[in-house]
Amino acid sequence: MLIECLLFTASLIFTSDISSPLKINETHDDIHLLHPGQFHGDEVIANAEQLEWYGLFTNDKGSYIEKTKIKIDAIYDVILDEDSTIRSGKFISIKNDDICITLISGLKLIEGSIDAILPSKYYLDPGEKMEFTLSNQTYFFEASGIKSDTVFQEWRDIIDYKLFFNKNNDPSKKQLLMSEAYLEGSIGGIIWIGDLNRDKKPDLIMNLSNHYNRGNTTLLISGDSENGELVKKVAELNTTGC
Repeated sequence: MLIECLLFTASLIFTSDISSPLKINETHDDIHLLHPGQFHGDEVIANAEQLEWYGLFTNDKGSYIEKTKIKIDAIYDVILDEDSTIRSGKFISIKNDDICITLISGLKLIEGSIDAILPSKYYLDPGEKMEFTLSNQTYFFEASGIKSDTVFQEWRDIIDYKLFFNKNNDPSKKQLLMSEAYLEGSIGGIIWIGDLNRDKKPDLIMNLSNHYNRGNTTLLISGDSENGELVKKVAELNTTGC
């Protein structure tokens, strides 16, 4: 996504074994994410305008899902295009004025209102914990790591950062969502928590970029995933700023 110089978007990856590195091959080729705004040309799949999209929206009444048509216009990419006559960038627009959390293609979703929780924290520093309840079950996010002496604007670099997800504070239900040896001027973010697939279990949309100028928005879905994971990674959107 092109935002005029610095970009702070998302990155999230998941694993079932809290001692192993994160799996990066869990996405499904037929499930895609987008959101309204500007992108570098290669960040948007070629046939995006022909796909069926569901928008996840939020307003003062809560979150809801709605089938959504997207429009793609070619635009001048101030980072990559040599001059304004070259229009390699893409601009995604939709006809809905509510806040669009994300656009999802490839999942059969049911339109209408859905249960959602406003995260009390967007990101967790090492040592911090965030709790929420969904369908009478309690879930936790918990972060570990070491803050370095390097500061980028208000962001402090972090060494050996890990973000865990847990149910009912049960060690057997502890899942590693993110593991990064070094976070450069960035930290993972919890964008949205809710019941996207209506199974009374939390689904997550997260921002866990390891660099201030890169994004990786990832969708994790609950359900009957292998090895008893709480959530399973099904899609991601990789973007770059400058």
